[in-house]
Amino acid sequence: MQNPLHTTTVACPVCGSNAAKPLFLRKDLAFLRHPHAFSVVRCTTCGMGYVQDRPTPEALSLFYPPEFYAQNHSHSGEQKKLDHKLNFLERFLVDKKSLRRRRSGLRLLDVGCAGGEFVAYTAQRGWDAYGYEWSQTPPNHYNSPVIHAPTLQNIFEGSSFDAITAWAVLEHAYNLRELTAEISRLLKPGGLFVALVTNFNSIPGRYMQHDDIPRHLNLFTRRSLTRLLKENHLTPQSWSYGNAIFNGSHRGFLVFLLKRLAGESLESIVEQHRAPGKRQEFCTMLRGRPSRLADWVCRFDRALFAPVMDALAASTGFGFTMTVTAVKK
Repeated sequence: MQNPLHTTTVACPVCGSNAAKPLFLRKDLAFLRHPHAFSVVRCTTCGMGYVQDRPTPEALSLFYPPEFYAQNHSHSGEQKKLDHKLNFLERFLVDKKSLRRRRSGLRLLDVGCAGGEFVAYTAQRGWDAYGYEWSQTPPNHYNSPVIHAPTLQNIFEGSSFDAITAWAVLEHAYNLRELTAEISRLLKPGGLFVALVTNFNSIPGRYMQHDDIPRHLNLFTRRSLTRLLKENHLTPQSWSYGNAIFNGSHRGFLVFLLKRLAGESLESIVEQHRAPGKRQEFCTMLRGRPSRLADWVCRFDRALFAPVMDALAASTGFGFTMTVTAVKK
């Protein structure tokens, strides 16, 4: 029998309110580290979604095994994702005509940099780039200047970076407001902050439960992220909802609907869709039995429906991936 998990109940990580509406329970389906079902709620004050009964900081390390970092290293398409990240960052910098000449004078900090991929990539292109990672687990494959520490405090001088990035990082932050305050402190006035998070106001986020619970502790909406940024002197400039950098497709949504109509529980469907080794069951079975209809719907969904829905969601602000650029006042 597995030992009980040490958890703590928290208030909203953005506004601090204790007023929350329960939404659903989710186990760790990605790595099956513990059978505990975590309570996901929505703050009724600011709209933020979050894991309310989260593991304590000491217990949370259980849910970050080495394979978590291995799955994000050297996978297919990584080069293209790095290109998209840099293009997204540099698109919003002032004085673009002289950007290539000025890169050597631009200082970048990549927060939650994992193995330092983006740090190395930007450094090769002329940036004075550094990385920060609060976990000791990710190996530094690139020999990048990465600093490992529990917090950002007392590491860098204030107002010392032209740009700070956080690619799929804020969802994982245990002390979200403190981290955002430090990011703001480290940015120069007029500096650029780029954050990619998951969008809880999307079908994959809210209905299909794509978020990687319990590693994703914070489930953002545009409203709640705007509030977090503005309270830390960061003014949003642009929003993007495409999934070129971080996968977040509607693929499987039609199968979800079919299985719900067939009487399967949402909890069971989510487990089939997200847990290792369950994909075949998700695509080819209904109520535990082989189904040609499910197989056909899955193929149609993947080939035609999901790409159309992804494009529509990206253009209307409901894509699962949400990237914001914000300027420090």
